[in-house]
Formats: sequence, C-alpha cells, structure tokens
Amino acid sequence: MILTEDFSLQKNKSTILYVDANNLFFRAYHSASSVNGNPLHFLLNMAYSLKSGLPNQYAFAVFDGDNNRQSRLEIFPEYKANREKLKDKNGEEIDVTHLVENAKKIFEVLGFNVYSSNGIEGDDVIGILARKSAEKGLNVIAVSSDKDYRQLCQYSEFLNIYNSQSKSVINQKNFLEKTEIPFDKYVDYLSLTGDSSDGIDGVSKVGEKTAKKWILEVGGIEDIKNNLDKIKNSKTKDNLVEAINNGLLDRNKKLISFHFDKEDTINIDKNKIIKSEINIEKLDEFCITHNMRQFREKYIESLIEMNQYFRNNKLKKLLREKETERLEKNISYSENYTNSNQNKHTDNLEIFLKDNYENTTEKHSKNQRFEPQF
Repeated sequence: MILTEDFSLQKNKSTILYVDANNLFFRAYHSASSVNGNPLHFLLNMAYSLKSGLPNQYAFAVFDGDNNRQSRLEIFPEYKANREKLKDKNGEEIDVTHLVENAKKIFEVLGFNVYSSNGIEGDDVIGILARKSAEKGLNVIAVSSDKDYRQLCQYSEFLNIYNSQSKSVINQKNFLEKTEIPFDKYVDYLSLTGDSSDGIDGVSKVGEKTAKKWILEVGGIEDIKNNLDKIKNSKTKDNLVEAINNGLLDRNKKLISFHFDKEDTINIDKNKIIKSEINIEKLDEFCITHNMRQFREKYIESLIEMNQYFRNNKLKKLLREKETERLEKNISYSENYTNSNQNKHTDNLEIFLKDNYENTTEKHSKNQRFEPQF
C-alpha cells in the first residue's frame, strides 16, 4: 500500500502520473532473474501497484526509444559507456525487444498513455512534460529511482518524485530535510559529485560531504567559480580548479540537467491521449494469454465474483484452453515424477480439471475477497 500523506497535492486539481518505464522494466527484469521468474509477472504487479495506489487522472509510461542517448553523446561520447549489456548464464547477450513490447502492452491495458522517446532519453521526455504540467498548475507525480529526477522539484511545490523501490517521496516541502541541499542547487551538487551509474565522473576526491559543504557555504557552480577564495582545503581546491579549467563541471551540468531545449522531438497526438482508466477486459485477455494466473485470480476473479465484470465467451474459451494446457503439463510432470519414484500416475484429465477447479475456487473464495482498486 502506498501512503500518500507525504505528497504535496492541490485539492480540486488533476494529477498527472509519469512513470520511468525503462527503470521499472529493468527492476522487474532483475528481480525476476534472481528467482528464475517471469519479468512480465513482476512488472504487471509493480505497474498495477503504482496505477491503483497513486492518485492520477492521466498516466504516462515513457520508454527509451531510438537514438535515446544522442543528445548527451554529443556532449560526452563516453556517456553510459559503463553500462553492461544484459547477458545470460552462458555470457550471451540477451535481446529483450520482445519483452519490452509486452511491457508496453502491460502499461496500455492498465490505462497508461505509452510513449517512446526519439533522439532524447525517456527521462528527458518525462522532465519536459512534468515541468509543463506543473507550470500549468497541475499536480505531478514522477516515478523513478534515478536521483537526477529530484531536480524537477524546483519547478513547482506540487511536483513530487516517487521512488517505488524505497517507497519514498520527495518534493519542495521535504527536499532540504531529505537531501540537505536547496532544491534549485541539486544539479550543481550532482555536477560536483558525478553520477557513477551514468559514467559521469565528478571532481576528484570530492564526495557528498564536501559537495554539500560547498553548496551550503558558497552556493552553486557559478558562485563557487567566483568565490574560490572561500574554498579552504588546498588539495580538493586544486582538483576543483582543474575541473573548472578543463570544463568538467560545465560538461557535467549539461549531462545531468534535463534537456528542455529538445521539446520539439516529442510528438504526442493530444487527440489520442486517454484518461486514466483500466480496461478490465483487455487486462483480463492479457493475463489469460500470458498465463498471469496469480494476478488474474487475485484481481479479475474478484470482480467477477462481485458481478462487477463479466468475462465474454471468447475469453472464457481462451481461459479453458490455457488452463487445459497448464494442467496437461502438470499431469505430465506428475506422471514422470511418480513413475520414477512410486510407479503411480493420473491419467484422467477430466477428473484432474474438475478437482483442480474446485480446490482453486474454494481457496480463492476464502482468501481473496476484497475490493480491487480499479
């Protein structure tokens, strides 16, 4: 459950939800890999939790698209060069294209407007849209665990950054308490420390503690440049002067800042933007097609029990086919296992189907009765 009391939101104003879909997808992928699970199962639960747990009248899921690093590679050719490709246990590179396409479908059936960037990163798309929404007086919630998102807080007191991994929210109201840095100086702070996850080196020997001290006592990058006499430590001062002279600080600031000047690369048809409503029938179809049995039984079947959703005949047929396939696999496994151990087996599929259905229904009716947050 997501607690929303820490969010800064205006009453009687729409809330726009922006999700860093790449960030969420790879979190789901790595979580699934650690237990040999299906990344789509993890992603569906994560995305549903956000959609149902956070206030939103419109929701956007933004993915990295073609040439997404282009605008930053022009500034720094080694940008994100430290990122390793996904590899399987044999060291072969993994192509996640098909998984990403299905990930997009998950967001679509949950009522998100899905968009892929072009020429800029998905983060920039969210930064640009979040700022525009905030400046129009709307409430904004941007979801990402990337710390550079925090810089967006400077554009409105009602712009919130939610980290679904740590279940924490940051906004102007609590920014200083959580970071010990003024929200309008956060880019300067990251420019000093660097961002190792993106391959961005900071000033040599300057860590978080020193960077915070300089920001609080002297000011931002330009203030520091003009007041070098206030920097006392000779060693770190030498490194700072070198970073100023070789352009590292200016480069870092361009890399870490959202590229608001690239707004013209965003092409979203306003006439196709949908309101934040879950299409239950399409969600049901997706769950059946991709064997999302646990999610379906927890949420979809609950709606059917309460007569809030009626599954059409096409989906009923598809469900029977999928359940038969699953149970046949279970029987095959059970027969192989039993033959190798006790030489016993079950060969009546109709009995197995009937028993399994009754057991599942009884368990479901006892344990899963609650109001889904559609």
